[in-house]
Amino acid sequence: MTTQAHDAPTHAQAGPRRSGLPVLGREVPLYSTHGMSREEWVRRRLAMRSVGASQVASVLGWSPWESPLTEWEAITGRREKFPSDPMVLGTTLEPLIRAHYGEVTGRDVRPWPIVLRHPTVERLTCNLDAVSGRGPAAPWVIELKYSGSRYRAHWREFREHGDPERMRGTSLYGYWLQIQTQLEITGLDEGELFAVVGEEAALKLVLNAMQGLSLTVPSDDVFSFHVRRDPEVGAWIAEQVARFAYWHLDQDAPPAPTRPIDLAAVRRLLAPEGDGEPEERDDLVELVAEAGRLASLAEEHRHAAATAKAKLVAAFGRFGAFKVGGRMVIHRKDKNGRAYLRGIGADE
Repeated sequence: MTTQAHDAPTHAQAGPRRSGLPVLGREVPLYSTHGMSREEWVRRRLAMRSVGASQVASVLGWSPWESPLTEWEAITGRREKFPSDPMVLGTTLEPLIRAHYGEVTGRDVRPWPIVLRHPTVERLTCNLDAVSGRGPAAPWVIELKYSGSRYRAHWREFREHGDPERMRGTSLYGYWLQIQTQLEITGLDEGELFAVVGEEAALKLVLNAMQGLSLTVPSDDVFSFHVRRDPEVGAWIAEQVARFAYWHLDQDAPPAPTRPIDLAAVRRLLAPEGDGEPEERDDLVELVAEAGRLASLAEEHRHAAATAKAKLVAAFGRFGAFKVGGRMVIHRKDKNGRAYLRGIGADE
């Protein structure tokens, strides 16, 4: 999973542990965030120019919301990253979700308001939402999430098959990378992703806390996934972040944009502010119009193909191999009865 790059160090020199702060494993505790304002937290984060666990998916090019370029802009202070409404709601609900975790699982759970650093990669840091486990047993990290109801299908799919690799392109894969990063930093073996999904479930948590009610949050709106540390994935994350830090943070050089491409960020990269107005190219008007027409036509064809496949799925209705017009069509259903076209090919 790793690649070599010339002259790029994969690890940075670790500093001494800070005294007076508790530790979970091998991590270096930097400072407590207890009672710290968001403004002070952001100021310290910018001063460190570190990659937090929640930013790893973006830096590696696997976030559906940010690219390596836009994340680099945020880390270096070139772009202010305003929290979205779901992020604000998730932060507000975090204590309630943490308490609900304790109720659902019966386990002890406590916040861990300390910024942690990787023991050898100085730019790799994390904040833990909570930890659980006391006594001789090793603690495990807990990542708490709130998600809107429109993403419930992602959570249910993950619950069904439990394979994070199949969730690439969704926020859940980023959450899995986030927990793997936390486990890599602390050296702990186990973590848990615990989420409350849907506006109705969130409202019930708020009313229970504020009004002293006992509204039941449906179990189908609560998702819990055990995550075991994958040393290979953790080592790969640490190495890639070290390379990102060396090539793009230390050298102050922007990374190339990757999916999802942020067109505004690309324009800033190609024509930084202060370079004047872009050059007029009226000679390319017809070519630009043709490119737009073809792009629109391709989208229409994509939609038509998807519709045709859906009709085929409905027509077959069962598992099997069929010959249609000289083509072999393999059709299957999953364990829940949902049907898919597995392949369409020419008859041999």
